Amino acid sequence: MASGILGIGTSALLANQRALATVSHNLANATVDGYSRQSVEMEARQPNQRGGIFFGNGVDVTHVRRNVDLFINQQINTDTALQSQLETQMNYLRRVDDLLAGSGTGLSSAVDDYFAAINDLSLDPASLPQREVALQRAATLKDRFQSLGNFLAGLEQEINSELEDQVGQVNALSASLAQLNNNLAISAAQGQGSASPDLLDQRDRLIGQLAELVPVSTAEQGDGTTSVFIGNGQALVVSSRAFSLTTTPNQFDSSRLELSYQGVSTFEISREINGGSLGGLLNSRQLALDPALNQLGRLAVGFEQSMNSQHRLGMDLTGAIGGDLFTVGVPAIHAAPSNTGVTTIGVTISDVNALTGADYRLAVDGSGDYLLTNLLDDSIQNLGPVPAGPATVPGAVNS
Repeated sequence: MASGILGIGTSALLANQRALATVSHNLANATVDGYSRQSVEMEARQPNQRGGIFFGNGVDVTHVRRNVDLFINQQINTDTALQSQLETQMNYLRRVDDLLAGSGTGLSSAVDDYFAAINDLSLDPASLPQREVALQRAATLKDRFQSLGNFLAGLEQEINSELEDQVGQVNALSASLAQLNNNLAISAAQGQGSASPDLLDQRDRLIGQLAELVPVSTAEQGDGTTSVFIGNGQALVVSSRAFSLTTTPNQFDSSRLELSYQGVSTFEISREINGGSLGGLLNSRQLALDPALNQLGRLAVGFEQSMNSQHRLGMDLTGAIGGDLFTVGVPAIHAAPSNTGVTTIGVTISDVNALTGADYRLAVDGSGDYLLTNLLDDSIQNLGPVPAGPATVPGAVNS
């Protein structure tokens, strides 16, 4: 390190040359998404001592600093995850609402047409044309129930496809972050603990893209790398190692995919993801599709029972007592593949007015008691040990 007038002048020239280069770099990247403005930090060189007097020795560039606020960055990621979740939920809620409220797709118009035909038939019960119209309107109403159910089931499959696609995006981003962590560690080692600002911008950009898919938390490490966590603290990226997400069939319904974490073992984390578009997909299924399907089924059962009971009170043209006009399926029961033993479960609907529109899970605890969990509000009803007779729950009888 040269000293004296020439040395001091040279140090000042080099330091300011680097500062100007940094300004040029800022201007060149002014429109680059995610770029953080950089500034040069300088400090005076150690002075020379002569005769008990200290003389200045010039200036050095010590650091190129990113002008960022880590707290604000984390808050942006949190808000990004929330916005992405709500936008995804709004998309599915709007589609379900448009379907049910549409004059050509909802139930209202088909129900009105059916009852109008029944009313016309009541004025002239012997009229064959009126009977034919009433039957046609009944068939149309039946088809409308089925088309609504099929559409909602189609949305379920769409969510499955979206889950698989977005899980692939998460895994690609986590792999990129792991590779970038490796480069950051090398950069920090070469820069005396200070990683490249441009690499740090790339890291923040990837984390921001990840936050659109799943809520994340981060922790910067001393070696310049950043660890990324999701859910209840599951590590997605640690140093240069990336962990993966995957989709697995629901344990009770293999047609429904759940979100799972692949670490030392694979386990489901669907209930732990509340944010990002992945959280929005899972919430859309729980808050929109499941209630809509259950309420549609509840309405179908109630309509079938009330109409059939009335239809059985009448007679046909030959004087024979009327039979059932509509039929609906029985409640669906899905057994977990891990079940053991020989106990079988059956369900019949005893009171349609008491149906809650919720799904239920029946499990056995360590003491042998049967616990029935309402999956809508997580309330639990203890049915005791294997009942000798049917056990009544809201709107249904377990046998």
